[in-house]
Amino acid sequence: MSQRWNGDWFPLPGQAVFDRDKQHIAAVSRAEGNLDLFVIGFDNRIWSTFWTAAGGWNHDWFPLPGHAVFDRDKQQVAAVSRAEGNLDLFVIGFDNHIWSTFWTEAGGWNHDWFPLPGQAVFDRDKQQVAAVSRAEGNLDLFVIGFDNHIWSTFWTEAGSWNHDWFPLPGQAVFDRDKQQVAAVSRAEGNLDLFVIGFDNHIWSTYGGPPPRLQFRLRGFSEHDSTDRAAQGASDEVYISAIGTDSAAVHFGPDEKLAVDLIEAPMIGDVSRDDVRGPWGRNPHVLLEFDLNRTGFWPRTYVVTLLIVEHDNQDLADTFNEIKDKVGNEVRAAVIAAATSGGAAIGTAVLPGIGTAVGAAAGFLAGFAWDVVIPAIGEGLENEAFKPRVLTLMIPEPWPNRSSREIDRPQSIRVEERGAVYDIHYDWHIAEG
Repeated sequence: MSQRWNGDWFPLPGQAVFDRDKQHIAAVSRAEGNLDLFVIGFDNRIWSTFWTAAGGWNHDWFPLPGHAVFDRDKQQVAAVSRAEGNLDLFVIGFDNHIWSTFWTEAGGWNHDWFPLPGQAVFDRDKQQVAAVSRAEGNLDLFVIGFDNHIWSTFWTEAGSWNHDWFPLPGQAVFDRDKQQVAAVSRAEGNLDLFVIGFDNHIWSTYGGPPPRLQFRLRGFSEHDSTDRAAQGASDEVYISAIGTDSAAVHFGPDEKLAVDLIEAPMIGDVSRDDVRGPWGRNPHVLLEFDLNRTGFWPRTYVVTLLIVEHDNQDLADTFNEIKDKVGNEVRAAVIAAATSGGAAIGTAVLPGIGTAVGAAAGFLAGFAWDVVIPAIGEGLENEAFKPRVLTLMIPEPWPNRSSREIDRPQSIRVEERGAVYDIHYDWHIAEG
């Protein structure tokens, strides 16, 4: 559709003037019928003005609250709206860290600027940060690092800022002295980046909705079972699981260390061909982890398999008791490993949490489950097997490129109480 342009340009109202030799304006719309403009003033503070459909342009520019100042000769401010009625600003500070402030319709402007978390620093003399919102309640930042790779960090409404910046995957490098990266979201959950390369062509990369790590069942082989003729029926095998990861370790409102668990619904009877048969072509997703959850890398993911042979007792009761008792042991092991290993001090979770959770998984793998399982089995006629603990360590936020365990078929043997089973599984990255 053709657009009708205004007949000519016009100056905005106000007496404020800015450095046309060094400065560029940042513009954003926080809601329909609203415009907000930002620029670094001659006093090195960030200045703003706004337009609304109801009232037109504000009468003049004004400085944002706070004492922070920035380099008007070298820096530009980046502006983005993460949700209706919200504004977020970013700029590289004199200390080479990325600084931010924000405005909300309910609370107005934050009282001052603050540095984002992380140790990464960038070249304030040559680089500018690019900011974009890929979905409501999300922020993504990009900048060319000292190594000429594109670096990123992110914020989510559920988890706040990622603990540090990280380089995007790929071997391509760009000229940090002369180039800046541009970022845009063409649809919810999608990101596209652009930069002029050393060959003077435009280069691009893209990212889709946050990936998910899946623990999948690929098959089940029954070599022998615990069937006993006295029970009057053949046993049926059901599987569930408890999952956690090092990003699920946090301090609760009571300032005590807590561990979030996820539970899989039971699947079965897995010994039946009509249940397990399709898994060869279409593996069954037993558990799914959010890879976009904030936390430190490397990250350890733990799946505790729960296996029950159904005889006569109610399956739901059996699994509920197992999940309750085993879940408590998982939490206790992770918390013990985090505190003894120095990954949780005071009210801070530290970068060593991935290793600590791996140590907890190792402990659980050798745990004397006989103490727990017989207690569960008393009075129950189902056969509850010892939980099997499986782990995956991912070194960086791009697991499909950094872990050889992804999509590798694996199996674990269950040989207990006269039964011999093989459970076939893999770890898989689900994109989008």
